[in-house]
Amino acid sequence: MNEQDILKEELSATVQSFEKESSEEIKEEPKKEIKEVEEETKEEAEEEEENELEEEPEDDKKDSDGKSDLYKQLSGQPKEFRDAVSSIKDPEAQAKVIEAGKILRAREDQVRLELGNTKKEMANLKAFDDAFKKDPIQTLKDLAKFAQVDLKSLIDPVEEEEYDYRTPEEIAKDNKLKNIEFELKQLKNSKQQELNNLINDEIDNFTNSIDNDGNLKYPHFEKLGEDIYNILEIMKKKQGYPTNAKERKERLAAAYKKAELMDDDLVRERDIKIAKKAEEERKKELEKAKKLKKFSGRTSNVEVKHANERSELLDIVKNDFGIV
Repeated sequence: MNEQDILKEELSATVQSFEKESSEEIKEEPKKEIKEVEEETKEEAEEEEENELEEEPEDDKKDSDGKSDLYKQLSGQPKEFRDAVSSIKDPEAQAKVIEAGKILRAREDQVRLELGNTKKEMANLKAFDDAFKKDPIQTLKDLAKFAQVDLKSLIDPVEEEEYDYRTPEEIAKDNKLKNIEFELKQLKNSKQQELNNLINDEIDNFTNSIDNDGNLKYPHFEKLGEDIYNILEIMKKKQGYPTNAKERKERLAAAYKKAELMDDDLVRERDIKIAKKAEEERKKELEKAKKLKKFSGRTSNVEVKHANERSELLDIVKNDFGIV
């Protein structure tokens, strides 16, 4: 076995011993009070300082081969590790072992630090548990004060139930009245729904009604729908609700005619139709006058009487729209 193999075995054994000690310390459950943990942590720190400040052997200090510099690099390491490194003759291998030792030492210091923090946390939890068992209310108050939480805000407001002073008979009577009111309300809603359905059917029949020539009587119902609705609302305020289907139909027809007279486009179309019809009537009268002149044999003494356009226009409007 060469020197490097011996070095590897010694370093492996040393690392395993360090890791074993660290794992045993972590697995150990802290059972002491906070003061005891702080004292132990303080003692450990003092021991580490003593180990780091431990004086080198006099023989090593007097060695002129550079061992004093080596011990400076190994400061804080266990004596066994320092001796193992010193026994390595190969400088390169020795440097690698020293670097590995530093890494191992840093890891060990981290483990010790975490262990110390864990001990403190466990001690604080134990102190809280002891205080809670001794006086839970005061402990919760202290905890809420520390967390700046108002304990009153955690309580939901409870609404006080109003005391019922009624007798059982009065309660039964009131419940019966409530049931009757509920049934009446349902009946009223049902009747209103039936009436709404009936009115909708009447409106459908009105819009689809046709005249003797097979044309729609009210072709502009969709266009005038909003105006018709407004006119019906005015009628309802003045005359009240219609009492039967006949009255509803009459109001609907009257509202349709008024809406037609209010619509500018329809008024323009109607005026054009009236004027065209008046012109046709005038032409008919002229033709009639010509025929009379032809058959009478008179030439100069027969006067052709022209139709009064305004009078004819008024007659046509009266006949077509039922205006008195």
